[in-house]
Amino acid sequence: MNENDLPKAKEENGKTKPVIQNVAAGASKEVEDQIRQLPKKDNKMEETRIFADDPESDYIEKDKDNFNGESKVIYEYHEEKESNPIVVIGFFILLVAFILFLPTINKGINKLIGKEIKFGGSNISTNIPPEEKPEDAYYKLDGNSVNAEIGPIRLNNLVTSYNDEEYKINFTINNISDEVYTFDKKYYMSFYSVDENKLSDPEYKPSPIYRALIFSYDPLASKSVSNMSLTINNQVYKKANRFKLEEINTGSYGDVRLDTIDGDYHVLTCRYYNDEMNYYFVNNLLVKVKETYNLDADELNYSKIKSEYENSYNRYNGTPGMVATFVTTDEYFKMINEFNLADVEDKTLSDLHVYRYFKYNEAAKVINFEMAAMGYTCSS
Repeated sequence: MNENDLPKAKEENGKTKPVIQNVAAGASKEVEDQIRQLPKKDNKMEETRIFADDPESDYIEKDKDNFNGESKVIYEYHEEKESNPIVVIGFFILLVAFILFLPTINKGINKLIGKEIKFGGSNISTNIPPEEKPEDAYYKLDGNSVNAEIGPIRLNNLVTSYNDEEYKINFTINNISDEVYTFDKKYYMSFYSVDENKLSDPEYKPSPIYRALIFSYDPLASKSVSNMSLTINNQVYKKANRFKLEEINTGSYGDVRLDTIDGDYHVLTCRYYNDEMNYYFVNNLLVKVKETYNLDADELNYSKIKSEYENSYNRYNGTPGMVATFVTTDEYFKMINEFNLADVEDKTLSDLHVYRYFKYNEAAKVINFEMAAMGYTCSS
């Protein structure tokens, strides 16, 4: 017997019902052995059925009595299905993509759940990387326990101080990036006196009591550390218990109304202890600066401060657009610096390393906001 001798499978209800290869129970050993030895074509099984009562098959008729004359399928070939290569390729593409994007997926999950995932029972980090912290996170103002980050910098070891009638926030600043940081970003420390019981309430939005601009004229090398001090006020020193790190671009600074008029100018006056800055504007753009500094001889560190201002006087005089006047008596010294900014180059001004000397045509709102962030009280 060979495969061509077998009849085609009979249809049930108009079509062949495919089933797994089957030798019906009760078929004789002879039939079973012969059926199992049938050859395959091209390594595939053709869809073929043999019925016990098929009159066209002599060898099947011999075994008919085993089934009490009933029609039973005693053998079926079912064509093997080939796997689709597109499905396999697609699976491997998805697997590779998942592996490549696993770090991004991990960061997204961390940000969503608000904590670092633990792998294999080991704690990767007990602190959320600062770039993953929500923007409205408030850091505790409690010294060594804080590692606050924004952009390429990290702040820690925070301590407030009060010396020589000045309030300061002192800290360590780290450049955690692979590039030199030149303090070109408008990063601020915003200080708050918050109700700790309300911090978990998303509707709780306390207002800052003070902001300090994080700035230095000295670039911070990659992976380097430096000590830094910023001026704060007595409100921060006495009441602040939390702070945030924020980038506040100049476009977000609030407008200022200039009501004081001096001749052709509108004037903004900012004071900090013995220093008074007068900024003169035309159409809210800076054109002139006048600084007056007074110090009595009985003040602490009088000789040191006087020497510093004398050096500045010698440096400013003779520079185009600058006029410096230095007056000293047994009771005090006074220095007056005047800048007609239209005649002073921006580089010349920046080389003085005095942040309160703003460049020509600077907007009034920028000066008002940033001088307040350096401890000055401004009025217009």
